[in-house]
Amino acid sequence: MAFLLQWGTASLSIDARTALGDIVDQLHREHASFPILVHLSAESGAMMSLGIGGVASMLHYVSPGGWPAFTAMGAEPSAKGGLAFTVGDEETELPAFFGMPFEMAKAGFIAFLERPEMNGVFDWRED
Repeated sequence: MAFLLQWGTASLSIDARTALGDIVDQLHREHASFPILVHLSAESGAMMSLGIGGVASMLHYVSPGGWPAFTAMGAEPSAKGGLAFTVGDEETELPAFFGMPFEMAKAGFIAFLERPEMNGVFDWRED
């Protein structure tokens, strides 16, 4: 099964789990001061997005067909404030309680390659 990885104006076809981990690690380092959302789309139409590069990461899932969409609850449900990520040319802000450590979010993002659906490890909140 082929997947499409997209960030900014770039895209890349992905089919190997180890390659995705390496690419995400590199993007996380490159965007340490400029957080972005990276999208991974499955052939079914499902999509997982990963917020990287900031003080916290996040995961967002969109079902095949575009709805419903869900965001994974983060490690600190009582966190206050917001997390900002750039998508294309626009900045989007999410509540800080969606934030989680990068490695935790990355693991959920990579798991999407094996099973393109919401990972049961996370508590998901419908948008």
